[in-house]
Amino acid sequence: MRVKKGVVTSSKMHQTAVVAVHAYKNHPKYKKKYRISKKYYVHDPENKLNKGDEVKIIETKPISKLKRWKIEKIYKTEVIVPDVDTIAPSAEDLTKTEKKESAEGGEKISSKKKEEEKAKVAKTGENLGKTEKEASGEKLKEEK
Repeated sequence: MRVKKGVVTSSKMHQTAVVAVHAYKNHPKYKKKYRISKKYYVHDPENKLNKGDEVKIIETKPISKLKRWKIEKIYKTEVIVPDVDTIAPSAEDLTKTEKKESAEGGEKISSKKKEEEKAKVAKTGENLGKTEKEASGEKLKEEK
């Protein structure tokens, strides 16, 4: 029976994990080492593997069309940490950001307000988003 060691690249399927096994080969002409990787579909009956786990797999009889390997040993397990973006900010964090905005000297313009200003500029031709100096400079250029 063949035995291989690899890293889990996907565990989204039910009772199946994809394990990538890396090997190094020498180029026949240039003698440079290069890495090749091969994917194996592994039977994971308890769905306990996660992406990034290091495992030892062993060959077995065909379980399905592509699965011919099963888990023998799990060396390292990756701890799954949720993304910061998916976690909703707490009330304390919201008050801190409001304090920062007021300390910076004003509110941030929302995207709706920006769209409204662009629509006004398109209709009236006024320069609402520019300072007085920039607007007066453009008027002088137009007069010349």
